Amino acid sequence: MKNDALMPLGDATARDIRDIKQPGFVVPVRQRDETLLITKWGDEMCAIMLTGEHSFIFFPISLRSPHTGLFIPAPEILIDLSSATDARNIDQERGLLILAQNSLSVVASKAGDQFGDPQPVPLWRVVDGGSEAASVAFAKWGIGIRQGDGFRTLWERGKPTRSFYENVE
Repeated sequence: MKNDALMPLGDATARDIRDIKQPGFVVPVRQRDETLLITKWGDEMCAIMLTGEHSFIFFPISLRSPHTGLFIPAPEILIDLSSATDARNIDQERGLLILAQNSLSVVASKAGDQFGDPQPVPLWRVVDGGSEAASVAFAKWGIGIRQGDGFRTLWERGKPTRSFYENVE
C-alpha cells in the first residue's frame, strides 16, 4: 500500500449502511459502490452519493439499500474559502455546500424524483449562530479527518476521485 493511503483507524468501523444510526462518511469496499455521506433528515437516515454518475443524488436508507464499507462517524467538513459566494444570488446546483443560520446543507436531488429538482439536504449540526439574512455557498469543499495538527482530506468536490483500489502495489 502506498504511504499516502495510510491513515489512523480512529473511530472507523466496518458497516452496512442499513445499520448506521448516526451521520458520517462511507468509503465503499466494492468497486461498483459509491462513496456516501450519511445524514439524518427528520426521522430518517439518508445517504448522499458523492461519486459516480449519480453524484449528489440522495435516498432514504431502507432495507433495500445494501451498501457496505468503512464508516467514519461525523468527519470534518473542509471548505475552500476562495470558492465562497452569496448563496442567495445563485442557482442551487447539485453539489454546492450551503452555510446558513444554524445549518449546513449539501444541494442534492432525491433519487426517483421525476423532476430531480435540487434541494438543500441538511448535514449534522456543525455550526451555531449566523445571521438570518446571510447564506454562503461553497463550490469547493471536502470531507476530512483530524490528523495531528492538521487534516487529512478523504474526499474533495470537483477533484477526480482516486480509487481506493489503486493503492495496492
